[in-house]
Amino acid sequence: MTAIAYAIPGRIEDSAGCRAVSTIGAPTTDGPPLVTWPELRALQASGVVDVQCHTYSHSKVFCSAAVAGYVTPDYESTPLLNRPSIADSPTPQIRIAIRFGERRCIWPGHACPMACASRSMLTFVPDASLASRAVAIPRFFDRPSWREELDAIARDAPARSESEDARRTAIEEELDRGRSVLNDALRTQAVNHVCLPWGVSSADSAAALKRLGFRTAFANRLRGVHAVRQGDDPYWLKRLPK
Repeated sequence: MTAIAYAIPGRIEDSAGCRAVSTIGAPTTDGPPLVTWPELRALQASGVVDVQCHTYSHSKVFCSAAVAGYVTPDYESTPLLNRPSIADSPTPQIRIAIRFGERRCIWPGHACPMACASRSMLTFVPDASLASRAVAIPRFFDRPSWREELDAIARDAPARSESEDARRTAIEEELDRGRSVLNDALRTQAVNHVCLPWGVSSADSAAALKRLGFRTAFANRLRGVHAVRQGDDPYWLKRLPK
């Protein structure tokens, strides 16, 4: 039997070699949190795993200009793939909480509901000046007024919305760049299938997949559908729930 690993090249780091199998999955703060390039190449070379594309960055994007919350100390427990992008394509910057001893940088964050977490949605890009105006005060969240202080910053730095054309271009870049980087790094031309992040697709995504020549895409968790069936649209294949 064989398996397919849908990889995210924008989040893969290089290393001198593969880690020992006994350390995989073990809690650790050392080394990359995800698979490395040597490990992905070893998986592909094994003949047991076929490496395909999970888009370039698996970005979550902001889809509203309304402020829903802030990066607090609890943000460090947010899964890596759930951290939204704070920069335009084609080089997304995934937002992280930055720690300097007891000092923290806190960036106001615009709303990103889970139901609208896919790159298929229209993106709102936070004002770049927020990073330069980040709050860095020892024990900032111990202050009773921390939320009011951040609200005052956020009011002065509204987000801008991308255009529909820009959204379609960004979707195509995510798909094309993800495949190209994987094919180059793995020295193959076999990466022609994709699994879309969070199982969310759109008509624009399907059109981009067709233009780029992808062969299949696992997309939405379609209601009432429990498996891939003969005759299904290759760009709307059923993605099973966890």
